[in-house]
Amino acid sequence: MSDRELILSLIFDEFNLNRDNSIEKSKIQKTIYILQKFDIKLGYGFSWFGAGPYSSELVEESYSVVHNKEKFSKEKDPFSEASKKQFKYIKKELKNYLDNPQKLELLAASYFVIDMFDTPRSPEYERGFTEFSVFKTYMNKNYSSKNFESFKESDLKEAWVDAANIIAHKNYKNKK
Repeated sequence: MSDRELILSLIFDEFNLNRDNSIEKSKIQKTIYILQKFDIKLGYGFSWFGAGPYSSELVEESYSVVHNKEKFSKEKDPFSEASKKQFKYIKKELKNYLDNPQKLELLAASYFVIDMFDTPRSPEYERGFTEFSVFKTYMNKNYSSKNFESFKESDLKEAWVDAANIIAHKNYKNKK
């Protein structure tokens, strides 16, 4: 059992993650991807696969975590109070996404596309909307696991703007 698997186990508990079905497995991928964007340094590499950010290494380790749950439950919680505070903040920021796998997927995909194209990181709606058109074009071409057209335009825009705001907040915080 690695330190990272222990931390992953605790994150599973904190964010109610499991591997019960394909929706939950996707939720793991998107949640961990977004946590890393909030500077939770876990070291997973992600690439685009079907429905957004995906890490094969995370698949293997999440399988290990689920099958060794008893071992992990006996370990001491390694998180500092600052880390716990950060998790609370992240859960608050993501409250509209964590219980809705489809919206979580859109948020992670938005973030991924913003990073991939290194588009201007502005939360302003006008610039965000221009960037959103790039996202929508990319998603239409690459979103193979679901019918992209089934998403509401308002959900897509909300995820895009929220991802841009998260990036803007992180960039502002890092400049302080």
